[in-house]
Amino acid sequence: MGNGGSAGTSNRFMCNWVGNAEQDPALHRFRGLSVYDNIEKITALGNDFSFEDIFRFQLGNLMTDSNVRIAVSASGNSPDLVRTFEFAAQMHAHISTLSGFEGGKIKAFAESAFVVCRESYEQIENVHLNILHMLTCYFKTHPECFEK
Repeated sequence: MGNGGSAGTSNRFMCNWVGNAEQDPALHRFRGLSVYDNIEKITALGNDFSFEDIFRFQLGNLMTDSNVRIAVSASGNSPDLVRTFEFAAQMHAHISTLSGFEGGKIKAFAESAFVVCRESYEQIENVHLNILHMLTCYFKTHPECFEK
């Protein structure tokens, strides 16, 4: 999940993840979902409830305790991400974050936090995309990580 350029990075990651990370159909595949992949749903939730809850509402229907939630945010302070992770923490969720600057508020919720200590949104977003590409490539080249 993410906003603006980070939403694009999140969607790109899910495209690569489900299409490239696991190439052997006999292996147990990871499930992946971007909660920003349906603009109609996002705007309906924002309009009918609040834009601060657009991700929280979706995760309330989707979360299980074995899932990992990944947020991509240059600032790490987006209200919708903070509210989502407040909720996810109450549910004892696994949380990973990719952020910039000093990590922002979402860093406090993360089991694993990748912070790009820069103040340029463009540089932060480029590094985030590279990290997510490396994650996909790792699983693509290490099939022993999957169950048969």
